[in-house]
Amino acid sequence: MWRGNLSGGARRIFDFLVASYPTGFTRDDISGQVGLTARGDVFGRYLSILRNNGLIHAEGNKVKASETLFLR
Repeated sequence: MWRGNLSGGARRIFDFLVASYPTGFTRDDISGQVGLTARGDVFGRYLSILRNNGLIHAEGNKVKASETLFLR
């Protein structure tokens, strides 16, 4: 449902984190996997979109897909 509403970069981050759940990754790890620059404004904006919509969760310096995506 959510995936179709996400733009290219946010969708790539979302797909990577969902496929890797429950593992958490640093911003650098994620950016390397999805082909974006971790220090760029665009990358931060994508993470904000995902976080504000409850799709990802940060624990310390690690980011992972929200567990609510996997509840039945």
